[in-house]
Amino acid sequence: MKMLQDQKPAQPSKTTSATKQTTFDVFVVPKTIPSARSAHEAWCQWFYADVPGGRPYALKDFTKEMIKADRKKYSERVTLSLAFKKFQTYELFGSAYAGHSETYSSVLQEARQRKRENKL
Repeated sequence: MKMLQDQKPAQPSKTTSATKQTTFDVFVVPKTIPSARSAHEAWCQWFYADVPGGRPYALKDFTKEMIKADRKKYSERVTLSLAFKKFQTYELFGSAYAGHSETYSSVLQEARQRKRENKL
């Protein structure tokens, strides 16, 4: 009995922290909202074509983390989406926003102005 009390307890072996296996989504889903240099690039990034119907649909895959990381860019994209959703093709959008669709900043400025004037 005395021998059991005199023995030192066994030292726990060092355990390594378990690492979580990453999912494939980490590599596929973009971490930030994509930026664009022109209205056409923004249109191409924001919309994809529905092959059977031939109509464009808005991409709504911005996660909460992406929005929190870049709220300004997300707000810009929401404003542009309001302008984009009235048109079926980029050509119609370009003719309606003639003179403003060359650069991203000018089309964004025009969309904001039309939004303030309730013309959007």
